Amino acid sequence: MKQILLFLLTISVVFGSCKKKSSSEPSQMTASVDNKAWVSNTSLVKFDKGATVHLILTADSANTHMRLDIGNYTGIGTYVISDSGNTASFTTYSAANGSALHKATSGQIVVKQVTTNGTNQNGFKGTFEFLADTVQVTAGTFNVNLYLN
Repeated sequence: MKQILLFLLTISVVFGSCKKKSSSEPSQMTASVDNKAWVSNTSLVKFDKGATVHLILTADSANTHMRLDIGNYTGIGTYVISDSGNTASFTTYSAANGSALHKATSGQIVVKQVTTNGTNQNGFKGTFEFLADTVQVTAGTFNVNLYLN
């Protein structure tokens, strides 16, 4: 019962204090992809409300795209990839080969902090790691601003 009340309070504060887009702290994702540093150029987080809350974190960098999905977001915590609709993927693009989507088969997404201080710094901070086909993503971090449609 406490978790449900905390979740409802968190969602109320997030939606009650967010503006259309936040920006004073840069929104960014970083990771090591196959032992090479990866840093996003752009990133954001979205909520998709239905019967459950679906949290979607996305980021783009030169010819690549990272996506983390938490299918049943309930607040700060660890979300195991492949449980309850939690997924992750890494996509590469090239003129010669087109796009290659690498879907995670194992890993986790950890939401460590939800910033809801009402000063245009509303968003989510945490870590992630996953294995997707032959692509290994480790030491992932996100500090991603909330975007509301």
